[in-house]
Amino acid sequence: MTHPLIYPRTPNAMSGTSSSARVSPCRILDGQAAMAFGSEVAVLVFRVPKWTVELADRLYEESTALTGRANPRTIVHMLEAEPGARVRRRLADLQSALDRERPATGQRRVAVLADSPITRGAVTALGWLSRDPLRGFPSREAMDAARWVAHAPKDAEAIHALYVGTHQLVGES
Repeated sequence: MTHPLIYPRTPNAMSGTSSSARVSPCRILDGQAAMAFGSEVAVLVFRVPKWTVELADRLYEESTALTGRANPRTIVHMLEAEPGARVRRRLADLQSALDRERPATGQRRVAVLADSPITRGAVTALGWLSRDPLRGFPSREAMDAARWVAHAPKDAEAIHALYVGTHQLVGES
């Protein structure tokens, strides 16, 4: 059964710059990650063994191409390595450029799924220092993360379905 917010990837789904575009879960970064986009929320699941600035640049290019350069709310789950300080700085610079070019519709929220309490604490601290609300969730609370990033409560189930489909593409090993 296909959920109404999960559409097959078609040229029409990716054309233009609408933040309401839909992209079914698909692999990016040579299969090291998967991404989906629906209900104005991007879902990114990574299985990256080692982050580099070049990989961060590719992530930006591939993800903004798929979303039509939208600036959506986001759920992120890193299954392996987390970006180091240099890569985090680069990702922050890229996000700032996107914020200037295409301000987020509504209040932007970023949920980070991480099983490490240290990582969730760092995400919380970063949220205090940034203008974007960031919140860490244990991976077992993916539905809570979906509820938190949803623009409307009715979208949480569809967002969670996008997360599950995206997570399945990179899987557990």
